[in-house]
Amino acid sequence: MLDQGEQLVSSYLRFIQHCDFVETNVYTGEKQGEIDVIGLNTKMSEVYICEVAIHLTTGLKYSDNKDDNIQKLTDKFSRGIEYARNYYKEYEQHFMLWSPIVKESQMQHLTEMQKNIRKKYSIHIECIVNERFQVCLEELRGYAKCESKALRQYSLMRLMQIEESLCKHVSKLTNSSINSPFNRLAKPAIDIQNEKKTDVGYSEFWAPIRNGKYGQLFKGKPVPIKDEGWITKSINNIGVLLFITNQQCYVQLYFRGENALERRDSVMELFPVSDYTYNYRNSPKQIKVQFPVLNKGKNDREDWDEIREKLVNMGTDIYNKIKEADL
Repeated sequence: MLDQGEQLVSSYLRFIQHCDFVETNVYTGEKQGEIDVIGLNTKMSEVYICEVAIHLTTGLKYSDNKDDNIQKLTDKFSRGIEYARNYYKEYEQHFMLWSPIVKESQMQHLTEMQKNIRKKYSIHIECIVNERFQVCLEELRGYAKCESKALRQYSLMRLMQIEESLCKHVSKLTNSSINSPFNRLAKPAIDIQNEKKTDVGYSEFWAPIRNGKYGQLFKGKPVPIKDEGWITKSINNIGVLLFITNQQCYVQLYFRGENALERRDSVMELFPVSDYTYNYRNSPKQIKVQFPVLNKGKNDREDWDEIREKLVNMGTDIYNKIKEADL
């Protein structure tokens, strides 16, 4: 039976990172050598090698001994790196550790593991833990609002259990732990015990755009953190959405109503491939087009001003072309 944590990570790779192929429990050829999740985005030539540790009570603990715990983590990623170098030489390689509960006493284990891997391979391991894990859950929840069947294959009860334990754990973190480079600020927008909205914070990323600093088109109400994956502006039954994930940002067109496919083809004549890069993202019920903007996202906080400016500029350009054509 597929592990629920691996299901969650598989879903993130498929729906948020747009991987074409996702496999779990991939045998590396070594004794006890197995990679929890591998995702391939063939269009972008990217491969994601992920280790998943869903330990809600003990945290990120493979052994009672600190050195053994660090060595276990180092060995797991060493096998994954060697596997990627053997089979995905032409791909851009990303290595991730996913764990919702990492206790303060275990944070140093992550730092030491990263040092070991960096020294041996000159590779950085991205740690999706604690608040950052919570942010990724919010991204999946936001996607599921538009794609109602995206997460049907997953156990809702297990997902809620992970979220509940994560929320309790995050609320107990001390200030020193919250400031750890492994953490990102993200407060739960819904109390999953009673499914009622709690006091909701607002997205810091979208605030200057909604305040009008980058023009009037995407100016509007503050964006709740639970919905901070995108903002939208509609024209002629077409949604122009500005999207941001942890690692990338893009503008998306969403065609509503009848004859969506035909209308998409008419609109896309306004955007010749010589001047624009875009990808069709279709499903049986939705017709979408994505215009990549930057391979930078919420994790690249120092580049937020650049991300905002280029996102708004691209979104405004696309919106104006559709408006002027009056299709």
